[in-house]
Amino acid sequence: MKKRNILLGLALAFCFTACYDLDKMPEGVLSTAEPFRSTGEIRNYIDRYYEFGVRTQGFMAGGGGGIAGNDVNSDNLASAAVNSRLMGLTSLSNAVALDNYTHIRNINFLINNAGDCPEKGSVEYNHLMGEAYYFRAWFYYSMFSDYGRLAWVDTPLEPNLEVMMLPRESRTFIADKILADLDMAISLMKEQNNSSSMRLHKDVARALKSEVALFEATWEKWHYAKEKNKPEKFYDTELGEAELMAKIDNYLDQSIAAAEEVRQRGVWKIYNTGNVENDYRSIFETPDLTANPEILWFKMYDGDQVGNSVTRYLNTGGGNVGVTASLVDDYLTIDGRPLVGKELLDAKRVYPTELLPTVRDPRLSQTVALPGQRMQPAGAGNPYVVGFPSLAGDGSAFGTNMTGYVMLKHVQIDYTGDYISEYKGSTPAIQFRYADVLLNYAEALAEKHGAA
Repeated sequence: MKKRNILLGLALAFCFTACYDLDKMPEGVLSTAEPFRSTGEIRNYIDRYYEFGVRTQGFMAGGGGGIAGNDVNSDNLASAAVNSRLMGLTSLSNAVALDNYTHIRNINFLINNAGDCPEKGSVEYNHLMGEAYYFRAWFYYSMFSDYGRLAWVDTPLEPNLEVMMLPRESRTFIADKILADLDMAISLMKEQNNSSSMRLHKDVARALKSEVALFEATWEKWHYAKEKNKPEKFYDTELGEAELMAKIDNYLDQSIAAAEEVRQRGVWKIYNTGNVENDYRSIFETPDLTANPEILWFKMYDGDQVGNSVTRYLNTGGGNVGVTASLVDDYLTIDGRPLVGKELLDAKRVYPTELLPTVRDPRLSQTVALPGQRMQPAGAGNPYVVGFPSLAGDGSAFGTNMTGYVMLKHVQIDYTGDYISEYKGSTPAIQFRYADVLLNYAEALAEKHGAA
């Protein structure tokens, strides 16, 4: 009997001890009872935004679907599809919901509840919180560039209609908040000298800051110049003229400073192997850009588990889109002059003189295909080759070209994977290049001090 009691006591003691140990949450698993008890939990929570908070790559017949097709229905890319918004057919009843606010609410939950994490203040904790501030800025900027004035929310709101009915703030209020979030991201995140981690870092936030500040500075500057004496105004009318001019100047200063910080680090370079007629295009079709010194951050596609359809549609010579003459005319000559007047007309008389890299900036012939350009792998049996100029492409259902100018940029010509099926391509989604930062820098300087 004593032996039985001893054994029973030991068993009960073991059970109580085991139950005590099971009170500890598994590392890296988010607990709703005690959220964010480790940086592993925070990282798991943020990782979802590497899917939703990035520019994705993709294409559909007629454009759209990702970076390669985002210019559709602009003055750069013409489409066979009719855009209901540009036709004035979009109404409030069929407008889409702003899903970005769902992501913003989730990020607000993290920012407002991570303060009790035992690892608070560590390098990893700070970096991950910097990522959270970056993504909140990104989601707001995505809406801001589309809609202008927005409601600013930086705390998780209770599901109460009266509480959630927030007014739209002024343009400069929203811009200031986005820039403040990016300043937080810059202060908290780690420095990186390449894109091998494929995660955010300080220079990515600086690049976005230079873009946001330049965007709002030029919006306010030129809308004010055009609309100050008109009844309908799209600039920030809540500011007086002197205050608005000071705000514009401040935004330009912020854009210049953010880009200068990236430039002064000296770790990023324009990609250059000496092949001036191919280096530019190769950036946009190489799946793995981790070794490319121009790429600050990119999203990789493997063409198997995660793929896109860019090559599938564009290697037909059409994709039911076409590069516009307006975009072609924007490219400078080989010696850096605008091609205008009689010189432009002469270049257009004999196709494709206006596209030749001996006449124009070589990036043009790496964006728009020259006649004779093979668009599909050489071993494809009968690979499509661009004609003079072709409006029918390869004759397929999505081979139609709307302008005769065939998009070459983003196409993986010698792709060894499945270039026919949906979502099997591996064209990368570049988030920020060093070239983007330099362009922001040059434009902000020109807006502030003049073109000289």
